[in-house]
Amino acid sequence: MRHDRDDGEKAKIEQSALDLVDESRTTYVPNPNTFASFTGMDEAIQELVRMLETVKKEKKFTGMILYGTSRDKVALAEAVASYLGCAYYDLVTDDSAENDDLDKTTSQEFSRKFVQFLAADIKRRERAVVCWVDQADDFYKEMDDWEKELEDLFATTILTMENVIAVNVIDAPELITTDCYQPANYDFKLRVDER
Repeated sequence: MRHDRDDGEKAKIEQSALDLVDESRTTYVPNPNTFASFTGMDEAIQELVRMLETVKKEKKFTGMILYGTSRDKVALAEAVASYLGCAYYDLVTDDSAENDDLDKTTSQEFSRKFVQFLAADIKRRERAVVCWVDQADDFYKEMDDWEKELEDLFATTILTMENVIAVNVIDAPELITTDCYQPANYDFKLRVDER
């Protein structure tokens, strides 16, 4: 009975992780006019389009940082996928809130499975934009060993895939000066401020 219960829990975790991957993904067809709705940031949009035209020429992993005071940074990240006509994975919205009451071991397994299934899903796409947010309170907090393991797993799987455009949205501009965000780690940085 114990073995059956464990198998049932494992299947439930895997299905929840698969569901979250599906919920996080939106697929776009190319839309060259997708940035028209963003007003008051013409220079930033022009620079972003120049970046994306460079990205389109070569299929390789691309790291991009959007930072500054604008509240439209996440929307811009999604617009990148719309402009390119590819899959967009929203790792910003906390769709996993329903899993907040999971015990630590189950949460760890869920997180590992999510990264595993996310990587498998991305592999099936010609191009994929993956977006997440770094905040000061998240960046400076002390991580548990398993959180570090998860971050390493994400970095060594998702952030090494040649069809991925990783868009890191930074809500705390001071983080841009840390070693983590030096140019060697990212191809492009774009400041987007409120007007």
